[in-house]
Amino acid sequence: MTDDPFTLAELLTPIDKDEFLATSWERRPLVVARGRPDYYAGVLTLDDVDQLLFTRELHYPAVRLAKVGASFSPSSFTENVAWGSRTFDGVIRADTLLAEYRAGATIIVDALHRTWKPLTLLCRSLEAELNHPTQVNIYLTPANAQGFGQHYDTHDAFILQIFGQKHWRIYDAPLQLPLGSQPYDSSKHPTGELIAEVTLAPGDLIYIPRGYVHEATTSDGPSLHVTLGILAYTWMDVFSEALLRCREDPRFRMSLPPGFGAADDAAAMADQFETLARRLAEIAPLEDLLAQLDERFVGSRRPLLEGQIATADRLADLSEGSVVRRPPYLIFRLRADEDGVTLLFHGKTLTFPAFVEPALRYIADTPELTVSSLPDELTDESKLVLVRRLVREGFLWRSNP
Repeated sequence: MTDDPFTLAELLTPIDKDEFLATSWERRPLVVARGRPDYYAGVLTLDDVDQLLFTRELHYPAVRLAKVGASFSPSSFTENVAWGSRTFDGVIRADTLLAEYRAGATIIVDALHRTWKPLTLLCRSLEAELNHPTQVNIYLTPANAQGFGQHYDTHDAFILQIFGQKHWRIYDAPLQLPLGSQPYDSSKHPTGELIAEVTLAPGDLIYIPRGYVHEATTSDGPSLHVTLGILAYTWMDVFSEALLRCREDPRFRMSLPPGFGAADDAAAMADQFETLARRLAEIAPLEDLLAQLDERFVGSRRPLLEGQIATADRLADLSEGSVVRRPPYLIFRLRADEDGVTLLFHGKTLTFPAFVEPALRYIADTPELTVSSLPDELTDESKLVLVRRLVREGFLWRSNP
């Protein structure tokens, strides 16, 4: 394990990050063959997955099974476990899981970024760079097997090969940049031209933009890979936010004219349409819309609170000499207006009077600090009050006892 996760540049090395963003991001697949089998050793190993699956009690739907595109019914590999007057539902039967794996099924662990610290930090590191949510699933496939048939994803994906080898075929995108509401349908999306075929070895990576059809198989040995998904905000999200604001203007709530389906009516309505389009830009300026999406992003980042139990009840003994620090990879926003200062993080909105802004700016720019080092716009007592509140809310951690 490591507390020092990859940046985007390190994830892509030796490919230059700026070159990737300019030529591959959302445009075309990219294969990174490194010849460094231990490159992801600090992220996840086969032994880690063995411990995860067979020494902990896991639940469906966090763990699933699939074989050649068919998902297993959860009742075939889970049970409900009585515990006093309560019941734990969907508990994975480890022996059944292993038996199905031996019979050719792929084991999928979804959302592992929520429970495996190195993947949590990897996601948070990339989220801080990209300003898009991320997620992680892992796939353990036995020899001579295929978990899923041809399909595309509706999110961009980085494939990190952890153990073994897997053979990938990538086909041209039948639908460019599909939304979440436009899933793959084999009856509507015929297989396009094969544009890449590669066998990934440990330490290698593939980037697959959403919409590109792909499939993967193993040969004479098992394979473990991480799929790091980028759940990107799109211009559709921007315009969806804009349209929500239009509801407040009665002109957008007016009925279309009776008989509007006639061809000549469309021409007559063109002026009204252009007027409303201009009005949309007025009531929903781009800067405001982007800020709204950014607030949604920041507010939905889950708190990382490891190590806080030991000091949870010791706020009162904070002193001027106490050292505090921001949690690692905390995503936050500090905004000031005529009404004061707002601090956004962990789904919280904290408000402060304007005179606290210099202290908050200092805290935002200083990863670790002593209470006494805060700007002198605050009294010594006010510094303690501010720091205690930020520690209580999870924005600051204590660095020393």
